[in-house]
Amino acid sequence: MSELSIVIPTLNEEASLRKLIASIAVQKGVEVEVIIADGGSADKTLTVGEDSGLRTVTLRGGRGRATQLNAGSLAARGEFILFLHADSELNNSVALRTALNALRSASTEKYGQPYAGHFAIRFGNETGSFSRAYKCLECKARLNRKGCSHGDQGILIPAELFRKYGGFDESCQILAETRLADRLRENGQWLLLPVELTSSSRRFEVEGLKERQILNAVIMALGAVGREDMLDFSAAYATSNSSSKLQLAPVFRNIEERIKSLEEIERADFWEKIGRYICENAWQVPFRADLLVQRRAADAANEGQYRFLELYDRYLKRLANI
Repeated sequence: MSELSIVIPTLNEEASLRKLIASIAVQKGVEVEVIIADGGSADKTLTVGEDSGLRTVTLRGGRGRATQLNAGSLAARGEFILFLHADSELNNSVALRTALNALRSASTEKYGQPYAGHFAIRFGNETGSFSRAYKCLECKARLNRKGCSHGDQGILIPAELFRKYGGFDESCQILAETRLADRLRENGQWLLLPVELTSSSRRFEVEGLKERQILNAVIMALGAVGREDMLDFSAAYATSNSSSKLQLAPVFRNIEERIKSLEEIERADFWEKIGRYICENAWQVPFRADLLVQRRAADAANEGQYRFLELYDRYLKRLANI
């Protein structure tokens, strides 16, 4: 039994996976096993771990992120499980040791209950360009708020705690990690680890940053109101290696047709829930205002301070959620 099992869902991720495996191979002070849960790759993804020097298990099975993550977890023999995307990289050779120490400390010394955690993220700059939107996404990922934790931040969790929660919800494959994170947060068992993870920006760069952000917002909204069935996920979330410039018009036409097909009472209920979801996320307006202030500041003194967001939480949150 190793201390840590790392589960990586893959589908034609040969190039990205090589970088991640290399960053795992140099980790110090931790015994790991790597489980590659593949969904049917046609490239050399399945052979990447063979020459790494790591204890590697390769699984072939059903396609779908949640399905693959659950399959990988069943093969895991570690005390802890770390779920990582294939296009991630660990930033230094003690990242895993630092993260595990922080989780153990939180679970035994500070809070007295089992804890799970996620990494802070930095987006890798693959084309030489950089957008302030990446900074916004990085800061948002550090917030302890519903809907802000996604799979690209990783999930480090005691294996026993993961199994207690019943694994990932396979009813909506791409939101499974967000839903597990939100359940952990609701129960006070979610921690931001003092470690950064580099996440690839390739999807944003290929599909279009604005287009992908818009579509992600739509996916989150539909997921929040239980209407994932209105979205064709095969068109809206292609695998990273096969993605191209997003065309939003067909996606929105499809959603519009699905809404029109609802009975009047169902349609009214749908829009009421969407309105409630928008109000619950009104905090993003003051949050972005804080980031704008930080950007314009002469120095970095204001970085990480969210005064407008604090004011919103103190005085306006109740009004927005009426």
